[in-house]
Amino acid sequence: MRLRYAYIIKCTGVVKDPKTGEMTELRCTYDPETKSGSSQSKRKVKATIHWVSAAHAVEAEVSLYDHLFSKENPEDIPEGSDWLANINSKSLEGLMSCRVEPYLAGQRQGVGTNSKDWDTSVLTRILQRA
Repeated sequence: MRLRYAYIIKCTGVVKDPKTGEMTELRCTYDPETKSGSSQSKRKVKATIHWVSAAHAVEAEVSLYDHLFSKENPEDIPEGSDWLANINSKSLEGLMSCRVEPYLAGQRQGVGTNSKDWDTSVLTRILQRA
């Protein structure tokens, strides 16, 4: 995995809270020859992550969208049913209490388009991935 604008990193361990089981720390190593812009920085990685400072992050709701229909042809339905039988129940996933940068920029790369949706009725920051 690449840490954006930095190095390729490898997670070597996870520290969890013994009472809650919640992750509290990731232990990682980095390859010093892979700094962004160096000759080794062109190595293929599965993903690039963007570190977000916990001290400066803001809370947001994240909406993840998937295909609306579970079949390519929504009219391909079992006899006696209508098109609603092909609605994908996982077409929208809402993640609550996420931490994002104050400007909601570049949280995840290579996944889709992120857009801001300021829900003024409840003053909630919503980041959407389509």
